[in-house]
Amino acid sequence: MTTNSIPRPEPNDPDTLIDAREACSRLGLSRRTLTRLLARGQLVAYRTSPSRHGRLRFRSEDLEAFLATTRVPPRAAVEGLSGSCGELPAQRSS
Repeated sequence: MTTNSIPRPEPNDPDTLIDAREACSRLGLSRRTLTRLLARGQLVAYRTSPSRHGRLRFRSEDLEAFLATTRVPPRAAVEGLSGSCGELPAQRSS
């Protein structure tokens, strides 16, 4: 029995294109923030067709590259934390 379906790409394949919903999930972002990053040129996307109405797709390696640019060194991360989780940092007085 032969089938005409195209094999589904592997999720960890760097050439696999993922949709915006999956990109948001992987990055922990809202759709609105994802759109802002695209508009600013901070994130790369690909259209599924040449028209401006083609759906956007993302490569896993591009998402990883973006995350690498947002990495906070451990010391800076610790200095940015104050109080218990969920509290805002205290205001400094002049």
